[in-house]
Amino acid sequence: MKFKALLKYKMNEKDQLEIIEISKKTAKFSAIIGTIILFAFLLSKNNLLAPIGIFYIFLAAIINGVLFMALFILAILSKTNRYEIITTMLILLINIPLSILYGFIAITLTPL
Repeated sequence: MKFKALLKYKMNEKDQLEIIEISKKTAKFSAIIGTIILFAFLLSKNNLLAPIGIFYIFLAAIINGVLFMALFILAILSKTNRYEIITTMLILLINIPLSILYGFIAITLTPL
């Protein structure tokens, strides 16, 4: 019974657009911060940055994952901004191969 009530729930458009905007900014800042950490590691060769980078990857994955799930649910429940919601979900997903690439670069260049 509660599930049917959830399907009938409608979030107002202002809140939808706010979630979309927050998700876009989070995806952008996740990529920027990850790039800064990678370049700092590459330029300094400081092995202390490796665990910081790994911690950041996990933290960003959790935050981006929560936002992705919120957008996924919103895409199911909303009929008005569905295209923009799905586009924002794809923007969040771009961070996954970027993180894998950065992690591969860091692991490859880290001296044993």
